[in-house]
Amino acid sequence: MLLNTLYFFLATQISYFSIIGFGTLFNNKTFENIWIDIFINFFIGLILLNLLGQILYYSNLNSEFLNLLIIIIGFCFFLIKGEKNIIYRVFLINLIFFSGLVISKLHEDWPYHFNFIQQISLGKPIIGIGNLDDIHILSTSFFSFIQRFFYLPVFEFKMVLIPVYLVYLNTIIFLIQNIFSSSQKLSQIFLIILTILTFKLARISEFGYDYLSNIILLKIVLLYLINEFDKKNNILFKYFYVILFLYAVSIKVTALFFTPVLIYFFISDYFKKKELNLINKYNFLLILTLFCIISESFLRSGCLIYFLETTCFNKSLVSWSIDFQRVINHSIHVELWSKGFFIQNAIADTKSYLNINNWFNVWFYNHFFYKIFEFILIPIILIIYFFIKEKLTINKKFYFLLLASILSILFWLLYLPQLRFGIAIIIVFFISLCLIFLKNNSKIISNKKNYFIFIIFLALFFNFKNFNRIKNEFKREDVHKFTNFPFPPEKRIYKSKISNNSNKYLVHEGKKINEFKWFIIIN
Repeated sequence: MLLNTLYFFLATQISYFSIIGFGTLFNNKTFENIWIDIFINFFIGLILLNLLGQILYYSNLNSEFLNLLIIIIGFCFFLIKGEKNIIYRVFLINLIFFSGLVISKLHEDWPYHFNFIQQISLGKPIIGIGNLDDIHILSTSFFSFIQRFFYLPVFEFKMVLIPVYLVYLNTIIFLIQNIFSSSQKLSQIFLIILTILTFKLARISEFGYDYLSNIILLKIVLLYLINEFDKKNNILFKYFYVILFLYAVSIKVTALFFTPVLIYFFISDYFKKKELNLINKYNFLLILTLFCIISESFLRSGCLIYFLETTCFNKSLVSWSIDFQRVINHSIHVELWSKGFFIQNAIADTKSYLNINNWFNVWFYNHFFYKIFEFILIPIILIIYFFIKEKLTINKKFYFLLLASILSILFWLLYLPQLRFGIAIIIVFFISLCLIFLKNNSKIISNKKNYFIFIIFLALFFNFKNFNRIKNEFKREDVHKFTNFPFPPEKRIYKSKISNNSNKYLVHEGKKINEFKWFIIIN
């Protein structure tokens, strides 16, 4: 048990440095701040590995030994080009937050997400997989292509949640390091975000791809704040905004709610420094990312952008093109679920229920008070505390950010008002209040001791919550009893045989779909 825990922890550490290592191939020591470089190198490495995973899958190159080799190569790149003096700090922060990865109960969406990860890790490439199930159109995530690298010898799928945890860890490391080196207002905002992440996202099983997409969007927010307050005025940041946004949308399409905020960030940065450098390596990465996302959508569904009907090809041209009515039906089903249709009996007609006068009260009393109110209490309490301590000012400069965040929240509220889809834009709303009303003090925080004590409290709370959960999971007598410590449960992460047939194939439960000639065996 202890040996497995050590292996699991070391795997997270080596993988983190491996991803950064791949990022250093594209970007290395560009921003005169080691933690910004690490932050950016990590997500560039993440995206590059994601694109490589897609290429390997469609090239039919699946091997757990190849996966291990690629992770080792990335780690070697880090040892050659990376910043070695961060190792001890990263090791310590990883050790503090590692308990969040040790889980026995997985996210409710995991079973159908895992089916796709299993397919791209073990199976032969399937063209038109969207015809198998609506899940493979609307809910399959582009992020799965990096998770396939964590199907490893001996451990098989036991490490597959590591990249999700590392996205979280990278954000936590960035926040902690910059709290002590930023201006007072920026440190306060970073502390609010850190508190939300440690209180409300304390275990990986709560993430799913919905939360993961929101953490990627928060990375955009953090880069904007650094650019705004630390006077970086770096024209390259605008490219990072767009690359990260595209990546977040590829993970979960609900990231589109963030669009008004993204537009504000882009325009705000542009007017600070009216310059666009169109010929640079990041522009190439942006185009490459967009191409791979579009090609994945096309190969999966026959649509360039699967949620836009006008981009779908006719079946006479592309035989695996999906029936777009299935996308519409699934979208309506998700909207009904998010607005509480399935927890009430008063209105049976779905079209009538989607009138805001009918669904709002059900949603408000069953979801807002249950999840959202508890979530927004954290920033409200901290902001009130900062307001009391400091003299309030009004900075009109950020009015448009407040308006952009309100517009994003309205889109979210009208379409899919579940907390998991709106965390980033809700946080941006509270950040905009801080930017408008808190005094802009450009000096580095003077009370570092108080901030340090508060972060220690957050770490203790995080671990108390997780150790208590783990202890209780050992005592459970249901399917979620911890029997595979420290790895995720085998009953939800399992092996199945994939046909050795060399042909491409497409079948649902062994039955041919329409006129298709490609088949897959569903075990």
